[in-house]
Amino acid sequence: MEKQKPDFPLTTEELKTFIGFLIFSGYHALSSERDYWSNEDLMVPIVKKSMIRNRYLEINDSFCKLIMKPSPMQMTELYKIRKLITEMNVNFQKSRILDKHLSIDEMMIRYYGHHYFKQYIKGKPIRFVYKMWALCGNNGYCYNFDLYCGKEVVDAASTVVLSKEPLGTRVVKKMLQPVTDPKSQIVYYDNFFNSYNLLVDLRKSGFRATGTIRSDKIQHCPLEIDSIFKKD
Repeated sequence: MEKQKPDFPLTTEELKTFIGFLIFSGYHALSSERDYWSNEDLMVPIVKKSMIRNRYLEINDSFCKLIMKPSPMQMTELYKIRKLITEMNVNFQKSRILDKHLSIDEMMIRYYGHHYFKQYIKGKPIRFVYKMWALCGNNGYCYNFDLYCGKEVVDAASTVVLSKEPLGTRVVKKMLQPVTDPKSQIVYYDNFFNSYNLLVDLRKSGFRATGTIRSDKIQHCPLEIDSIFKKD
């Protein structure tokens, strides 16, 4: 069995160079990492001059070993980046939620590669995307976000119990978890998230919420017919 080093020496400049290479390789992709140091036409001078290949591979291998494979109970599609998302949200929320008006909506990240998280959204300016859920203030500051991974699937052996609530309801409640004083905030969202039951639950929790709603989600509330609203 390979013996791991108790300490891995890494300078600040090496770390910056390593991260820079990861960013660079995102838009200048080659078939293999080693091609960036190739002596043939594929070689990229800026990469080769910045760090020798063996040192890059050594750093990359050390970072891979830091990613501990979770137990079956903890396994999700995002386990490799879940800690990053969590830490980013913690830092976003350090200044507390100061905005009175909060909005919950989708954020679209353009992506044309091959990945099963990618969404195709017909009729949108950006059709091939990663879809993110986000809680933002009226000044555009993001307080909480998460990546949409598609339909939740749990195998028969799992003890995880999925909520029977609609997706929109689950997203709103999850995005609002960092809010510590619901009475100080007003929440806005569109008809994808809204429903009668969600409005009732938010009211019980102290939130004031406003949003458009579809006619099939109003639980027979005695509202004016659509033609009356259209006149306004």
